[in-house]
Order: sequence, then structure tokens, then C-alpha cells
Amino acid sequence: MSMTKTRINLSVSPVKRDILKRLAKEGRVPVATKVMHLVDFALEFEEDAALYKLAAARDATKPRKYLTHEEFWKKTKSRHK
Repeated sequence: MSMTKTRINLSVSPVKRDILKRLAKEGRVPVATKVMHLVDFALEFEEDAALYKLAAARDATKPRKYLTHEEFWKKTKSRHK
């Protein structure tokens, strides 16, 4: 997979610009790098939310019987005899 970057122009309010500058300065990174870190974090958060939604939907449609720790090991040992 190619790792070429695409430039995206982003307009932010002066307040957000100042916040981004401050965060970048605290992290000792360029503003663009800080913005990329924040975008990466937001994308991971969105992915986690989507996966949670998918898992919740699966849980709602398939009733499950959960085993206790002891029940699990008892079944596992009986299968390997």
C-alpha cells in the first residue's frame, strides 16, 4: 500500500487555532503533526464506536449461555481425555 499523503485544507476559528497551537507547543510538535494525532484519535474513537454498535446488535440477537470459570475448565478437561 502506498503511503503518499494528501493535503487537506482546513479552516478553523481563531479560538481553535490558538488551542491547536498551544497543544502543539506543549507536545513540542508542529501544529500539523498535532492535528494528525487528533485526527488519528478521532478515527480510532469512531471505529471503536462502530464496533461496539455491531457487537451490541449481535448480543441482542443471539442469546448466550455464559459459563463460570469452573464450568469452562471442566468442559475443557473432559474434551481432552
